[in-house]
Amino acid sequence: MTTIEQEAPQATAEVTQESLERNPRKGDHTLRIMNSSGDLRLAWDPNNEMEVKIARKAFQRAAKSNMLAYSVNPRNGGKGEVIRDFDPDAEAMIMTPQTVGG
Repeated sequence: MTTIEQEAPQATAEVTQESLERNPRKGDHTLRIMNSSGDLRLAWDPNNEMEVKIARKAFQRAAKSNMLAYSVNPRNGGKGEVIRDFDPDAEAMIMTPQTVGG
């Protein structure tokens, strides 16, 4: 379990990745990471710095394992756009393993 104290020692409130594994509340942004162990869903308030740090760290870990990231806007029919960096203002992001063609 990663706590925000491990990321930023000056933080006083504990925020864990597990605490972001919740049903999105109004105004939350979401990150879904799909892998062989299932579908991890994280929801964060873009105005909460500690929640953004935990979501960013989860994104970076998934990207480091060569997952592809898409920013998805539900208002334009859910079409995805490939992204390379975490965007705390994106309403929804999805990360998936790369597929092998052939």
